[in-house]
Amino acid sequence: MRQDLEREHRIQLYREQYKDIGKLLYLWQMAETRKLTDHERVVQTGFLLRRVSGGNDGMGTLVKDINRQFDNVLVHLEDDFPNLGPADFKLFCYLTVGFDNDLIAELLGLSGKNPLYLRKTRLKKRLKESRSPHRDLYLALIEE
Repeated sequence: MRQDLEREHRIQLYREQYKDIGKLLYLWQMAETRKLTDHERVVQTGFLLRRVSGGNDGMGTLVKDINRQFDNVLVHLEDDFPNLGPADFKLFCYLTVGFDNDLIAELLGLSGKNPLYLRKTRLKKRLKESRSPHRDLYLALIEE
């Protein structure tokens, strides 16, 4: 019980670090995809955020940071679920750092809340049915 509380507290502290980054990334993503008038003001922030999230070609330092903080959890995830697609892998990462639903939907290119809800539900079900020794950690990291 105490270990669960300590793990939960550790996850919450970790997510707090990404809360502002998530807000800024959402603003930048909206400016880029919707061509909002304040685009120029947000562009410099976007460059910084792209470096944090790894840019368009991968998850970059986000994956490294999650692995560093949580004992290579993403390595274990890939080993336990070799057929996990890139979108579900990214979803797991975004949930781990605590990004909100609007940002996650935008980053995954989903329109509306229903597709994201379905993806999250499917991912959680898959993790719950797992016999992995890391199952509890996986579920703890993606709980909201």
